[in-house]
Amino acid sequence: VVAQMYISPTRYNYANVAKSITASCNTKMEKVRAIYDWICGNIRYDTSYRIYTADECYDQRKGVCQAYSELFYRLCEAVDVKCIIMSGIANNTDGIGGHAWIYAEVEGGSILIDPTWGAGFVKDGTFVQSNNDMSWFQIDPYWLIFTHYPDDSNYQFIEKNIDWNTFTQLPVLYPSSTE
Repeated sequence: VVAQMYISPTRYNYANVAKSITASCNTKMEKVRAIYDWICGNIRYDTSYRIYTADECYDQRKGVCQAYSELFYRLCEAVDVKCIIMSGIANNTDGIGGHAWIYAEVEGGSILIDPTWGAGFVKDGTFVQSNNDMSWFQIDPYWLIFTHYPDDSNYQFIEKNIDWNTFTQLPVLYPSSTE
């Protein structure tokens, strides 16, 4: 079982929103995909770095990775999909820093998702929204390890875990979308 990182308290019941987003879905995988699509299409990255909770992210339609992940978690929770917020370090073309992403349980196992990176990227201080970027949905752990290092290395989900020094020496490689 993966350790759950801290989740901010909520003042909302996300059931109606989540049920609306997943109305045409029959499986957990379809629900998770619909939530990913909705978040990526409706939430912008908070370049002021002030929005960290699901509630504020939902209200303002923007947030940092923690807010994206908490909102994803709250929407999954409302439609009975177990998901966990992963915390760790991300390495991208801008450097290395703290990050949060998702581990979700679906039929046949679990998947890794980064709704923040799926939504877009920041260039010169401005958020650039992606257009249906599926490369950050159901990410192969062998791709994810090039950019995401979990706080607990047991949650790398690869055959032979790598250590921190190895991670920092890896090139920044992004998975490519198959859609």
